[in-house]
Amino acid sequence: MEACYSGPVGTANVGPCLEGTHTCLDNETGYGPCEGEVLPVDEVCGNELDEDCDGLAANGASCLTNSGLVVRYVLNEAASGQTPTTALDSAPSPLHLSVDYNGENNMNYVEASTGRGLHWNNSASTGGAVVSIDGTKVHSALDGKTKATIEVVAEIDGVSGWNSRFVHIGTGTEPGRFTLSSDTQNRVQFRWLGSTIARDWPLNYASSGRCVMHVVFDTTNATAVDRVRLFVNGTLVTTNMGLLPGPNATIDIGPGRSLYLGNRDPFERSFAGSLYYAAIYDRPLTLTEIETHVEYLIVHDD
Repeated sequence: MEACYSGPVGTANVGPCLEGTHTCLDNETGYGPCEGEVLPVDEVCGNELDEDCDGLAANGASCLTNSGLVVRYVLNEAASGQTPTTALDSAPSPLHLSVDYNGENNMNYVEASTGRGLHWNNSASTGGAVVSIDGTKVHSALDGKTKATIEVVAEIDGVSGWNSRFVHIGTGTEPGRFTLSSDTQNRVQFRWLGSTIARDWPLNYASSGRCVMHVVFDTTNATAVDRVRLFVNGTLVTTNMGLLPGPNATIDIGPGRSLYLGNRDPFERSFAGSLYYAAIYDRPLTLTEIETHVEYLIVHDD
């Protein structure tokens, strides 16, 4: 009897992979099957295990692409309360957000099994995170461009008919220059023209629970309905309404705008629920990238 291993060289006894044993055949012509060996398999994103036995655990950093990343807010500054005054951007050349609780108890940091985030007790109320984007990487990455992606992890308990914001780029009063929002419990909206015209998709928050949403904007697509797409937990929402962008239509940010999470200035546009994570890319994420991100973010977002 001796040790055996049929996996790739260098993976034996790394991570969960193990050598087995095989026994010499009675006729001494060779060995029997390798018994008890554990071979590499494809890694599961974000579970901190090394299933492919390459010596690297599959943590969040290895699951989320950084190609085209503009900003990424993991919102893990606190487990509870209102102490942090800054939400940190983990992307290169970070653009941190100022966290404004507005002197009330509507918004607080919370901790769940899936990670930390910001929680709003009520819709159409106060509290949010904001930064001016004039002259920043957000403005240069989006203004006048034809491609981008918004990525959000949220658990939504309620929204306001005044249009609750999840991610909002614009002024305090306009509906949005690049905005993911909702004005009814059964609909999510995306606005990019600074007007009430929007792209709409059905989404029942009461049944969706914690969800990962991707809005993929690409007006170079020849197919009109594919120029703005919504994916929920990695699945394309095919029923949609509202305005279709024209071919090669561009995002018009303009001057004097800010980036907000969970609200807009002067507030009163919050949603009820938790925002765990938000990111913006300057390109359309591929379906494979979206599916990989969802695999990680649906489990843990910090």
